[in-house]
Amino acid sequence: AGLGACARSARWSQACDLVTRLQGLLEPDVAALNALLSACEKGREWPQALHGFEGLRSSGLKADVISLNSAVSACEKCGQWYRAVRLFDEALPSGLPPNVITHNAVVSSCEKAGTWEQSVHLVTGMLGRQLQPNDITYNALISSCEKAADWQRALAALTEMGGMRIAA
Repeated sequence: AGLGACARSARWSQACDLVTRLQGLLEPDVAALNALLSACEKGREWPQALHGFEGLRSSGLKADVISLNSAVSACEKCGQWYRAVRLFDEALPSGLPPNVITHNAVVSSCEKAGTWEQSVHLVTGMLGRQLQPNDITYNALISSCEKAADWQRALAALTEMGGMRIAA
């Protein structure tokens, strides 16, 4: 409960302190460490989020998609697009399949960085994995294409979005 409260209020420092104190009494589980990662994400502390994510993986606990999403989102919110992409690229081979939320965070990260080719690649990969892009996915993709002055690709994405009955 305490970690959840820290996560909701972006109090990453207090969440780290709480996990440290808990480690002396009991072994934190994935849910507790996910709350820590969420607090780091909301507090825009990407180094702490990456440290926590790597710590979770090296502790013998199995990171889940919530762990991944928190770490990727922390990187996205702080302009660390290449770190978000790296986490994403490492996820699938390590047995942690990204979901739509993961894709959205990475596509948004690439959009903010102006790496439109990466955004297109990510959305194409999503479709290949049988994941349904949503309005967040397409809006980030269209924005990426717009920033690159690639109006044809932006129009194609908008048309595809309409064909899937996704509201802009």
